[in-house]
This record gives sequence, structure tokens and C-alpha cells, in this order.
Amino acid sequence: MNVVVDASVAIKWFLPEEHSAEAELLLAPACELIAPELTIAEFGNIVWKKIRCGNLRDSEATAIIDSFLRLGIEFQSNVDLLHAAVEVAIETGQSAYDCTYLALAIAKDCRFVTADRKFFLGLRNTRFRNYIVWIENISATIRTS
Repeated sequence: MNVVVDASVAIKWFLPEEHSAEAELLLAPACELIAPELTIAEFGNIVWKKIRCGNLRDSEATAIIDSFLRLGIEFQSNVDLLHAAVEVAIETGQSAYDCTYLALAIAKDCRFVTADRKFFLGLRNTRFRNYIVWIENISATIRTS
């Protein structure tokens, strides 16, 4: 099953955070992880913030980034998603960055798992709500797919 993931989920595979256990479920062989190329930069930014806050050492960051890049996530071109992402952003009032993930889920007709509560809640009353899954609910999504 294809699953779109964002950087808020991916970081949980490497650092103990709330919902890290749920994020681990996505690493099962049944899940084919896909993400826009934007995820690479967003993941790097999260790692940088962790270093700045003193929650991560430089050497740890390098290992985490290397491991992230070896996960086998199928990264999709942002160029291919741009028009759809902007259209969704206009309709929902959410950022085009975040809507890039949603545009990919729509294009691939699959679910998008996020740990970005603000974005998740911002879509709950839109026609796109069936594409997005809150990280805490991922086990139910995997079981029904």
C-alpha cells in the first residue's frame, strides 16, 4: 500500500517523540513510502532545529540524515505537484508546502500520514479529509487497507 509521509512523521523514526511507535508501523514491508522531494529539505530543517536546541549532536545528525536517505522512500518531483498543491492551498487556506503532500496523496490515490496537528485539523472539514490520517490513527488505516 502506498503511503505519503511528511517530515513530521519521518523524524519519529530516528528520535523518541510522541507517536514514534505509531510511526514505526509505517516501516512495515506492506507500506510503500512516498513523499515529495520537499520532504528532504524539511527533514534537514527539523534536524537542524534539534541541533540548535541542544537535543542532537552534529555527529548524530549526520547519521540520522544518512539513515533517512537510505530508507527507500520514493521521492516525487515537486515540479510535478506544484499546480495541484497551489490549487489545494487556495481551496483550503493551508500552505502550499503542506498541500504538496496532499497533492501527492491525491495523485497517487492513497493516504497521507502526518504528525502536523495544525495541518491535520485544518483539513478536517474539507473534501480532502479522507486523504489525510493523523499519526495516532495509523494502525487502523493499515489494518483496513
